[in-house]
Amino acid sequence: MSQPTLGQWGLHPTGPGSGAQVAARANATFNALLSEHSGATEPIYKVVGTTWADTSAAGKITRKYWTGSAWRTLMVIDTATGSITLTGSGWREIYNIRTTAVGGAIIIPIPSDVYKLHIEASFFTTVADTFVMGRISQDNGTTYLQAADQYRARYGGSNGAAWFASGDVTESYMRVGAAAGPTVPAITSIEIDLWNDLAASKGTTWRSEHSGFHSTQFNNVNLSSGYTRNQTGRPTHLMLYPLSGQIAAGSTVIVEGR
Repeated sequence: MSQPTLGQWGLHPTGPGSGAQVAARANATFNALLSEHSGATEPIYKVVGTTWADTSAAGKITRKYWTGSAWRTLMVIDTATGSITLTGSGWREIYNIRTTAVGGAIIIPIPSDVYKLHIEASFFTTVADTFVMGRISQDNGTTYLQAADQYRARYGGSNGAAWFASGDVTESYMRVGAAAGPTVPAITSIEIDLWNDLAASKGTTWRSEHSGFHSTQFNNVNLSSGYTRNQTGRPTHLMLYPLSGQIAAGSTVIVEGR
């Protein structure tokens, strides 16, 4: 807790007071400001506009704003996972990584109460001009759907000179990023709707927009992909991996869910 008592908030307007007394009051006030008046009880010296880091819930920091008549919650931070839930948006951060070493894949657990994912990512890979792919697990990451007909796709894009597109095709993966490489990343934005055992649509819908700016294969490719998981069952994990080589250090993946 970092809150001074009401009588110790701010500098006293009249003296006399020793240097030590002034320093003690100033330090208590500054510490409260630095910590956003953190504590399990509200700061009694609050005014309109005061923000408070409420620590009364175990494992949570609830950031609140005083309106003059009530505390309004702005966000809740899970101190164990680092996830952030913004009030009113329904979105919360469920995964955030910046890779520090070379690796074969990034595995993202999907919480059971999440039915929509938004992913912003920037991928570096150990070899040039490769795609970053995605596959889904339905058994807590033990296996991933990878048969040739387990995803259906439509995609299109531009190489700066002409447009290209595919029809309805079956694939063993979902494309995430185009033309990644060691020095310039493939940048992608993905929206994933997760559905549970819908026989008609066969489950997950995946939409992504991605770019590769250094590609010798595509030369400034901008690719838009749309996928449907041709399989029923609740997704539990998402795996992101390069078609060739490995994911390099410096790649970032941020995932929000609701």
